[in-house]
Formats: sequence, C-alpha cells, structure tokens
Amino acid sequence: MKRFTYCILFLLMWSMTNLSASAQGYSIKVKIKNLNKGQVFLAYHFSDKMYVADTCELNSKGEGVFQKNKTLTGGMYVIFLPTKNYFDIIVGEQQKFSVENDTTQFLKNIKVTGSLENDVFIKYQQFLEDKQKLAADLRKQKDAVKGNAAEESKLQKKLEELDKEVKNEINRIVTTYPKLFFAKFLKSVQAVEPPEAPKDENGQPKDPNFQYNYYRAHYWDN
Repeated sequence: MKRFTYCILFLLMWSMTNLSASAQGYSIKVKIKNLNKGQVFLAYHFSDKMYVADTCELNSKGEGVFQKNKTLTGGMYVIFLPTKNYFDIIVGEQQKFSVENDTTQFLKNIKVTGSLENDVFIKYQQFLEDKQKLAADLRKQKDAVKGNAAEESKLQKKLEELDKEVKNEINRIVTTYPKLFFAKFLKSVQAVEPPEAPKDENGQPKDPNFQYNYYRAHYWDN
C-alpha cells in the first residue's frame, strides 16, 4: 500500500511539473531595426519546405513577440521577415528569450539575450564564417601559384590548419555543452574518423580492410 501511495504521489508530482512547464510555454521577443510594421513568422524546415509555427505583428518600433502557453519542440527555427528573407535561431530548453537583428547582415547584427543555446550557436556561426573567408582566400592563392609545388604545399598546409581549427572548435562545443541541442546537432554531422590500422612487425597493416570495417561498425556513433 505504501509503495502504491508513493507511486500515486510521484505521478501527481510529475503531472503537476509537466503541466507547470506547459503552462509557462514560450515567449520569444523580437526587435528588427529598420522595420516598423509587418507580420513576422517563426518557422522551421522540414525536407525542402518551410512551415509556420507562429506569427506576430511588429509595432512601430519593430518589436513583436511569439508567445503561447505551450512549449515548442526543440530544434532549429527561422525568423522570416516581411522582406522575404530570414535568419536562424535555436529553440532548446530555454524558451523565453529576446532576439534583436537588422534587415541586412543578419549574422553580424544579431543579438540574443537570455539563451545560452543561441549564444553558442551564433558565436560558432561567426567563427565559421571567418574561417570560410580565410579558406576561400587561401584557395585563390593556391590557384594563382598552380605549378609551384613548394608554394602549393605551404598553402595546403594552411588550409589543413584551418580545418583543424574548425574541428577543434566543434569538439570544444560538444565537450563543454553536451546537453545543448546545438552541441548534439554539431556532433551528429561529424563523420567518424577511423584510427590507423594495427601494423605487423614489418610495418604493414594487419588487416587492409580495418578502416573500412571500423567506419562501418561506428557509422552511427555520433
């Protein structure tokens, strides 16, 4: 009887906790500079289409709020503007936060308050954009010195160093913020890297199919 009573109490507490969380819902305040009216959409991608999760009207100051008494399914969303362009945000466990942006240069101008998830997400995007610009410049330099093996090799090493920096940043995020949706997402899109095959006394791989078999066996690890 005591065990039964404890189970009932636990279920009631669990239900009350979930009802409380559901009642709190979400509240995403938006402020878009240079817009003083218009309907803004909170949307998400599914396959090759975009679906609306919520809408809000901007006031004369470019302010609006997406708000309902239920929680949003966690994931990557977009804020779609009357100008027909949009920018990405992450909705995780923290569903009450503010987003401020402009109508241009979204990644440069975006500011999110009250969401660690988006802080990590935005900083990574900005970091990645910088590295992509550097990589594009190095590729142009490499094309310009085509035929000069020494210069090509130097530039290739710099490209590999950039790639390593990006991988290190991804590993840092995954390790530092393992519970964040964005960290899990980043980890999930990383390819498994097989270790070197064990070698025999002559320095030859014991199994020529080792890396293939490892990759196949660990394909879903991330």
